Amino acid sequence: MMSFGLPTLAGLMWDGWVGALGGFLIGGVAKVVVLQHGTFLINSACHTTGRQPYSTRCSARDSFLMELFTLTRAITIITMNFSTTTVTA
Repeated sequence: MMSFGLPTLAGLMWDGWVGALGGFLIGGVAKVVVLQHGTFLINSACHTTGRQPYSTRCSARDSFLMELFTLTRAITIITMNFSTTTVTA
């Protein structure tokens, strides 16, 4: 709600209904589209580039380039490879 409502409200206060439409389209819709595409791009890159140090049964890979790009450690490999050790209540 805030992702679409806040840009629309800011655009409405800035330039009336035209600003509200622009705020909704650019500040709301375009932001969500870019965020989703970026997430899928990083996920695809993490499954295609790098090495597989643990096993080949999962497609996740350890890539230093992706670690630098996302500023994180390749947690996906650990969670996908060792997911059977989680405790269920």
